[in-house]
Amino acid sequence: RSISLTPVEYIDALDSPLKPHAAFKLYMGGSGTMTSEECLTWRDLEGEASPMCKPLGGQSVWASYPNPTFNPPTSDPYIILSAVMDGSTPFPSYDAGGMVPAANDVVGGLIVLLVTAARMGEVKDEVKDKIRKNVVVAGFQGEGYGGMGSRRFLHDVMSGDYHCPYPLTNSDLTYLPNGTSCLHPLYPDTEFEFLGGNVGTFINVDKVGKQNEGRLYMHEYNDDGEGEVSTISRIMTLLNVTDSKSDVLPPYTPLSSYIAEKVASSNEGVGMVLSGYDDVYVTNTTGSIYDDESTISKIDVARAATVTARATLAESIVGGDIGVEEAVEIAIDAIAEVDPSDPTLSSLWDCFLVTGSECPYVRSAISSENSRSISRIGYSLGFTQPLSTPPNYYVNVYSTAHSQPYVYMGNKVMASTTDKEGFEKDGIIHLQMSEIEATVKELFNYFLHPVSSFNASCTSDSDCSKYNSQCSTSGSVCTFTKCVCSTSHYHPAFDLGLKTLNDTAAYK
Repeated sequence: RSISLTPVEYIDALDSPLKPHAAFKLYMGGSGTMTSEECLTWRDLEGEASPMCKPLGGQSVWASYPNPTFNPPTSDPYIILSAVMDGSTPFPSYDAGGMVPAANDVVGGLIVLLVTAARMGEVKDEVKDKIRKNVVVAGFQGEGYGGMGSRRFLHDVMSGDYHCPYPLTNSDLTYLPNGTSCLHPLYPDTEFEFLGGNVGTFINVDKVGKQNEGRLYMHEYNDDGEGEVSTISRIMTLLNVTDSKSDVLPPYTPLSSYIAEKVASSNEGVGMVLSGYDDVYVTNTTGSIYDDESTISKIDVARAATVTARATLAESIVGGDIGVEEAVEIAIDAIAEVDPSDPTLSSLWDCFLVTGSECPYVRSAISSENSRSISRIGYSLGFTQPLSTPPNYYVNVYSTAHSQPYVYMGNKVMASTTDKEGFEKDGIIHLQMSEIEATVKELFNYFLHPVSSFNASCTSDSDCSKYNSQCSTSGSVCTFTKCVCSTSHYHPAFDLGLKTLNDTAAYK
């Protein structure tokens, strides 16, 4: 099993984004020792790759607003608003009878992220016209085990290191219609290349489901050297968020990944964690099976959603002739306070804390992804990792049966391939995502880019193709029986210290 580094080891590793942040330490195979490298590169008697262990990982999900695409790319600064999608407990695997309820660790922040997307998607056009900075909303997977999702996404976006020598642009073969893919290293969706590395503001929502006496706190990283207060800090203050008295940043959040890439790339920008805690966690259930629905408050989640939506909108507007105070006033007028009984919040609460796999959002997302799979390759791949009931937020192993994309060519399963000519004759990109990943992707589409002029119901993406021209280059899709502009994307979430072995399904 992989276990995360200690906080001290993790902080020491920040100067090297490529250094693995999790390690194989608990070997139960008898006498002797076994390293991660040996375990991953094990070969059978015929010399074929047959690893005795698999890494953890999954698919992060991201989307952009108000523009559904960054194509053509821009060098303008943009905002990333993030939350985590997975947690950990001592015995996490659903397959082994474990449980990761992660109500405060994961679900509270994820609901806030989704309600924020819903509120921003409802903003009137006259307010959208004032937006100067695009917003990327991101749910990071694999964060409970070394921050895998945020590290890989931010490294790919900010470092300038990502390069695809085997791009795939034929829309009949790419994973997404009108999209681009990379065969080696295998990325089914490479839309992230258009984002650019200029992340001006990074916000992570962390453990907001239970707040210290109804207060929200900001933990800011700002190394501009000028001693000036950032605009996002001033916005949060005007929205009654308290500056944390802690002199260190919270451990194990996607902000750590942002800092590592910011330092390595010398980019300018400000990072912040918005939390329900100050210098000590409010609950003592973090990372345990007792972090269930009873540990969080719908009132606190609603408060956090209101602040997050307004702060994100204000930060996207501020600049030019609009100062901080005016931007906050515009945001407050545009986004109503989220009530604990808000229908969107209540349905998400029930879905991600109670019903899980039986939730209508989840069932509809599964149906949509299955329909797309049938349309693209002629059959459904299915879902091999349920959200389960009650929900379990364990990320699981990263394998072809669990969120690892793979190439199927010549009756062979491969983690990537350099045989582009062979792929164009006989290849298909497969991806069996988890239920939580598919659901968050559909919800981003549904909340961020409803096109009111469509006013069209649908049963499949083909019903929405007539509206493609109104969605820039992203195209229109059928989400929860309505045609919307496609804006969401998957992004691999596995450790940066791992690379695929070409033309096999293994890693090194």
